[in-house]
Amino acid sequence: MNLDDKAHIQNYLNGLQPFEFLGTKRHSTLVAGLRDCRVYTKRNDSDGVYNPEIKHGNVGNWLACIGYFTVLDQMGSCFKPRGDKEPEQNYSTIKFAIEKFGYDLIEKDERQLNALIALRNAFTHDFNLLNIPYNDKYIPLQQHKFTVMVDMDSWVVKLPKEMWDGNIDDKDFLKTEDTTLVNLFSFGNLVEKIYLRVCDLHNKDQLETRMLARTLINKYTFVTSEHPII
Repeated sequence: MNLDDKAHIQNYLNGLQPFEFLGTKRHSTLVAGLRDCRVYTKRNDSDGVYNPEIKHGNVGNWLACIGYFTVLDQMGSCFKPRGDKEPEQNYSTIKFAIEKFGYDLIEKDERQLNALIALRNAFTHDFNLLNIPYNDKYIPLQQHKFTVMVDMDSWVVKLPKEMWDGNIDDKDFLKTEDTTLVNLFSFGNLVEKIYLRVCDLHNKDQLETRMLARTLINKYTFVTSEHPII
C-alpha cells in the first residue's frame, strides 16, 4: 500500500468525517454504520464506549445488533492481516473478520463463532430467534434456538447443553437445555474491539486491503447533497 492509498484508508477508518477524495467530500459507510449502532445502544457516538447516562437507546436493540453484524461483514470484505491468505470463495466475511481480528474474544471457539453466524441469519433474514440452515452440512453448528440478553459481564455466547432439534411447531418456550444465549452488550463490545484492532493494524502497516484502495473508497463511501434525486 503506497502512502496515498494508506492516507485514503486512514480517512475511511477515521471518525472525522467527511474527507476529501478526488475532489468530493466522502463519508465512510463503515463509520456511519458504527455511529448508528452506537446511537441505538447507549454508546458514545465518537468512540463506542457504553454510557448509561445516555437517555435514548437500548443496549439490547436487535436492529443495532444487525447493524453491528453488517459492520463486521464490511470489515471482513475489506481487510485482512498483512501476509495472510485470501479466504475461499464465498467464505463468510463475518466469520473471516472475527477469525482474523477477534477470535480470541470468543475463546477461539468454532461453535461460538457459528452460533453468531446463526444469530445473524435469524435476525437478518426474518427478524426471529430460530435458525435452521438450508445447507445440511451447517446444521450441527448453526441450528440454534436463541435467547438474547444484556449482561454487563464479558461473555458473548453460552452454548446449550444439548442441540436444539429444530422442531418449531412444538418448541418449548420454557426449556433452557437446548437454548443458545447471546449477550448483545458484549457482542457490541466485540465489534468495537475488532474495529479498533483493524485501525491499529493499519497504523502499524500490518493491514492489507482485499481490493484496490480506490475500489474500496468508491464502494464504501457516499456523498451527501442538498438536492437529492427524487
